[in-house]
Amino acid sequence: MSTAAGTAVDTAVKVLAVLLWLAVLVGSRRGTRLRTVAWIGVLAAGMTLRIAALGATLDMLTGRLGLSVLISNLLLITGSALLACTQLRVRCRPRLAGAGAGAVAVAGWVVGVWAGPASVVPQGFLPMLGRTGVLVSLLGFYLYFVVAAVVLAQASTTTLRGLAPGTLRRDLTAIIALAGAVLAWALTGVVLVVVALVRGGGLNPALFTVLEGGLALLVAAGLAVGAGPLLRGRGEDPALLHQQVRELHRWLFERTPTPTPTLTGTGIGTGAQTGTGGGGPADMFVAVVEIRDRMWLVQRWVRPADADRAVRMGRQLGLGSSGARAFATAVCLEIGVAGMVADDPTENLSADLGALGGAATEEQEVIWLAQVHRARAQGHTVAAAADIFYRDDRTAPHSRATPTDAHA
Repeated sequence: MSTAAGTAVDTAVKVLAVLLWLAVLVGSRRGTRLRTVAWIGVLAAGMTLRIAALGATLDMLTGRLGLSVLISNLLLITGSALLACTQLRVRCRPRLAGAGAGAVAVAGWVVGVWAGPASVVPQGFLPMLGRTGVLVSLLGFYLYFVVAAVVLAQASTTTLRGLAPGTLRRDLTAIIALAGAVLAWALTGVVLVVVALVRGGGLNPALFTVLEGGLALLVAAGLAVGAGPLLRGRGEDPALLHQQVRELHRWLFERTPTPTPTLTGTGIGTGAQTGTGGGGPADMFVAVVEIRDRMWLVQRWVRPADADRAVRMGRQLGLGSSGARAFATAVCLEIGVAGMVADDPTENLSADLGALGGAATEEQEVIWLAQVHRARAQGHTVAAAADIFYRDDRTAPHSRATPTDAHA
């Protein structure tokens, strides 16, 4: 049973390593964020060293038993910390936990493995599971994943509370489920190692093989959950971009009056015809121009302070510069739409939404507007717009709408 299970796990590890390296290649060619490519690449290297033949070769060449497993464990700790930090974005505590776990893993390996050449144990790493130092090294490895899973689940659950349905809520739910699975696996490893240390006699190789199989499944799940950007690179898929721009166009036209063309040719007037939305214009240039015209119209109901506050909110969510500005633009659109519904234009100087982002070429403008749509679709923007509304005097009785009302 042990041999068959070990062969099956080794085959799964080989397949997973190939998939991870393919993901790195695809991500690099499609312009995926460097942080995403980095954690996938580190996990790929870690799983590659877990392939039995490659690990044994490294041990034989270096003359040190279990060195491949130690390096693989350190790489998996690093890769999972990068993945967790990519999802958490702010105050990434898994890095500190990873440093501590890595120190424990190295110390245990030095104590339990350093003596003796690799050739003295033909079976490889499994016979070493009876050494105290090796068990301590594994204990540090499993404990790290306990801490990382708890931190990731706690942070994701906190963000999920009160979050409107959307892409972000769905992604966070998947992350919480993954964190729960990692926690169950890591706690199982901790219990088995502690029992082996207390009772003596080492860890059963069959149980260790089962843990290795669970690790392969979790790495595969982590790739599926965390590598979404690989599917879109930097959002460069033209068909997807055009679809997102049309959805933003439809959303704006369904919730705002259709401007009446004026003699100035700006396309902006004071008409109050109701937009029907539809599927959006087939010509992308027309869609971009009409969205920009509509943004120019709704910004009358957005104050400069609103835009500044929305950018700060985006930063507090851990978004980068471009992401925070796209988030702020989406929030300001929610505020502007609500202001139009209330027919309550701001008395102050209106914000310039064009200053938050955009481009001179149609292609780059499409990319920007698609990013604004994705920010709006993730669900945070309605709550942020409502928060800004409720913090100023637009909550007075004469205001007849809020961003939540306009979004309904």
